[in-house]
Amino acid sequence: MKIDKNKIIIWSIIAVVVITVLIFIYKKGKKAGGVEQADLPKDGKGVTLSNDDKSDVRRISDQLYRQVKDYGFDDDYLTELNKQSDTVFVAVYNDFNTNYYKEIEKTLKVAIDDEWFIDSDIKKTFLDRCSRLNLA
Repeated sequence: MKIDKNKIIIWSIIAVVVITVLIFIYKKGKKAGGVEQADLPKDGKGVTLSNDDKSDVRRISDQLYRQVKDYGFDDDYLTELNKQSDTVFVAVYNDFNTNYYKEIEKTLKVAIDDEWFIDSDIKKTFLDRCSRLNLA
């Protein structure tokens, strides 16, 4: 049986194009997806955030994003987050993921876990709390 080299080349090119298109579609779909919002815990005072809490949520989320993005981590904002109520903690997690997941393709938990320059005790407290609150 004679092997037609032109057919092999054509089928190889088609296979590469199909695989490339599938990878592109997968990555675009993953980036467009996002993360489900976690339910806010009640903390004994309900799930309503005060205006001050909302301001803190936005500020802490934004600062954590800047530090993750710029590879210059200052433990102060993560320490501040660890001191917040569960409601504010989850609200920061949700805010971070809503605003920055599509850009960095990581949840807040994964982004912090990937950081090398965070005090290990502060990082462990954060990750343990995420696990306790069922945050991915």
